[in-house]
Amino acid sequence: SSDSGLMVRFEVKDTGIGIRKEAQSKIFEAFEQADGSTTRRFGGTGLGLAISRQLVERMGGGIGLDSREGKGSTFWFTASFEHAVQPPLDVGGSLFPPTPAGSLSPRLLVVDDHAGTRDSIRHELERLPVRAEFAASAAEALDLLRSSMESDGGGPFVAALVDLQLSDMDGLTFAHEAHSLPGLDKLGIVLLAPLGQRLDPGLLRTVGVAGHLVKPVKQARLGEVVSRLIRGEDLLSESETRTFRREGGPRFAAPEPGTKSLRILLAEDNLVNQRVAQLLLRRLGYPPAEVASNGVEVLKAITVRPFDVILMDCQMPELDGYETTLRIRRAEADGDYGARPAHYVIALTANAMAGDREKCLAAGMDDFLTKPLEEPALVSALTRGVRRLEGAPDPASGSGSEATGVTTKASGPAAEPDLPPVLNEQALDAYRVPGDPSVLGELVGLILRDLPVRTEAIRTAVTRKDSASLKAAAHTLKGSASNLGGLRLAATCAALELAARGPDWELAGRLCARMLEDASAFEAALQPFRG
Repeated sequence: SSDSGLMVRFEVKDTGIGIRKEAQSKIFEAFEQADGSTTRRFGGTGLGLAISRQLVERMGGGIGLDSREGKGSTFWFTASFEHAVQPPLDVGGSLFPPTPAGSLSPRLLVVDDHAGTRDSIRHELERLPVRAEFAASAAEALDLLRSSMESDGGGPFVAALVDLQLSDMDGLTFAHEAHSLPGLDKLGIVLLAPLGQRLDPGLLRTVGVAGHLVKPVKQARLGEVVSRLIRGEDLLSESETRTFRREGGPRFAAPEPGTKSLRILLAEDNLVNQRVAQLLLRRLGYPPAEVASNGVEVLKAITVRPFDVILMDCQMPELDGYETTLRIRRAEADGDYGARPAHYVIALTANAMAGDREKCLAAGMDDFLTKPLEEPALVSALTRGVRRLEGAPDPASGSGSEATGVTTKASGPAAEPDLPPVLNEQALDAYRVPGDPSVLGELVGLILRDLPVRTEAIRTAVTRKDSASLKAAAHTLKGSASNLGGLRLAATCAALELAARGPDWELAGRLCARMLEDASAFEAALQPFRG
């Protein structure tokens, strides 16, 4: 180390076959082999180490190795780095508006149970014009939020950075709880998610989260997000897109040739979801799907007749979608279905996190759709299924709106995070069949008949403190409400499902009371559409 810079040495060790001493001097030359015979057992370096040497030398360093045959090798290189000179952050112009004279800087809450992460974020926030306070748990953070509204000392918090995976409460539930506190309905919440954890913007918007940051948090991104959060800007619009109807054009892309002759099995235990999926297939011109209500019925159905595609709900009674798919794949490998092509299994799930997608793929599912189902996404998935069955490669565009040819645009401003609309009437447009107005009324009537059963199941589960039953009942009602635009009821059911995972029965009790109110409002809003 010197005043001008720093020389850093990197080492990589292995316990492999080692390299003969006479070959070590040539190992960094292009295409050299430690064993030059025509019967050699081990490969050479090609261009990799030769290029590495050139790169290291350009950085003012050197490269070499220490190796003993049969013992392994240690490769090392050095590189020279200049001391970084970081320009001061522009806190008075483009990022943060100037704080009026005599006023306090905005108050920011950081919630993370990992001390190292808190220290890292504290260091990054020191250069921003905010007053940051820190909590190591959700309970501590909620206490701070309450006290901020009860005293005049520091003023209320305007924003919070919250770890997604807190030990006492996950970040999504925390957001719901925080927005329930008096005066904090406008609190801007950003979740801190680990690298690789992708969160669905629609889910975040539903539970009142303004956006998310990937850990480890970069200083430049942190400054941008915090400033936008304080200004009340919509952070989700960067990653959220919505399909919309082209003027004079179709609502959805037409299926490709061959898809309309698909033999489809729908595995779904929720009657409302069954009817919704069948209706979408009908609108798109597909033949009616055969229905199975659980995994046991699926396994029985595919032994009786062949199917091309299985729309597989992940959470079904008796045998869920994951285990059912695993059994199907084992049977296919054993030849139990004869010479049939492998079934194309499309997961249907109301969960929208990246971990759920990986879980589906690990079980042997081929594709992944989130509920409520959307026509373009369903067309795209079924088209990919046809290509797989015909042995054709998938296009580079992949899945989603680009694969269906539907134009997308960024979403508009966020709805009030703590109070989603009781009914999104636009969601009902998907169930209006030209020439058959009774279809929508039939679907609305079905959910209205089902609603008292589902709400009573949730109330009973909370009373008995039965977490498994509560998760299942809340999940089912969440799906039904989402399908027909019941955003407020769906959000409350999502929070109930999360509370059941704790379980947090005090929170579940409050949410159950809110769920009953939301269900009553949803029922009243649907009455004009009843057949």
